[in-house]
Amino acid sequence: MPEILTGLRIGLGVGWSTLVAAELIAATRGLGFMVQSAGEFLATDVVLAGIAVIALIAFSLELGLRALQRRLTP
Repeated sequence: MPEILTGLRIGLGVGWSTLVAAELIAATRGLGFMVQSAGEFLATDVVLAGIAVIALIAFSLELGLRALQRRLTP
C-alpha cells in the first residue's frame, strides 16, 4: 500500500505539471493561460500571483496525499 500512495504522489506532481504546461501552450482559460497572457502584457504582479496560486494548489494536494498516506499506512 505505501508504494501505491507514493506512486500517486509522484503521478500527481507529473500530472499537475503537465496540466499547467498544456494551459500555457494551448488553452484559452486557466491558470497557465492567465500567467502566459499576463506575461505578454508585462503584468508582473499577475504572473507572480498566478505562479503562487499554482504552487499553493500543488502544495495542498501534496499535503493531502501525505496525510492520506499517514492515515492508511502503519
